[in-house]
Amino acid sequence: MFDLETEALLETFPTHQEYSHMVTFGPDEETAYVANIGSDSVTVVDADERRVVADPPVGEGPEGFAVDPDTGELLVANQDDDNLTVLDGGSYEETSTAMLGTTPVRLVFDPAGRYALTANRESDDVSVIDTAFVRDGERRPWEVKRIPVGIWPGGTAFDPSGDRAFVANNKTNDISVIDTESFDEVERFDAGIHPDGIAYRAD
Repeated sequence: MFDLETEALLETFPTHQEYSHMVTFGPDEETAYVANIGSDSVTVVDADERRVVADPPVGEGPEGFAVDPDTGELLVANQDDDNLTVLDGGSYEETSTAMLGTTPVRLVFDPAGRYALTANRESDDVSVIDTAFVRDGERRPWEVKRIPVGIWPGGTAFDPSGDRAFVANNKTNDISVIDTESFDEVERFDAGIHPDGIAYRAD
């Protein structure tokens, strides 16, 4: 944990897991989550009390993940299982799974919290997850579409309106623009060599 104003290191949190990688905060900004690719788990950290709360198991090779802003559920993309694990936001128990494309590496929610996108690195596409989908009489996140994009998609970001999403394609050196009404790629523009991380700056 860092103090961003002073750039001082405040504290470290050993996960005791293998290959701890991606980190994100929940909507409360008090709970942090760490994907542990080598241990097939997610570490939950109480940043306010500065302690590790749990290490719930997920699928194989978890990497991309995000917290549903409405339900508090944690959606985890497992790159070696090619699927999604959904964890309850309170108990951190698995509540459902869903298939994705091949090697999902990033997962982001749209600003409204209804849809999430995963960039699937080896199948060169993006999975659209409807977080309010009803299956077998129960609401559960579910893949409803797969969008072809460039080669080796990775970083993904929405504009503030949620009307468009942008996907960095690492091997074609370009950015896919996705219209979120149709969930189709509507444009592609050149980027630098091997783009991966991406963010949208709203002035």
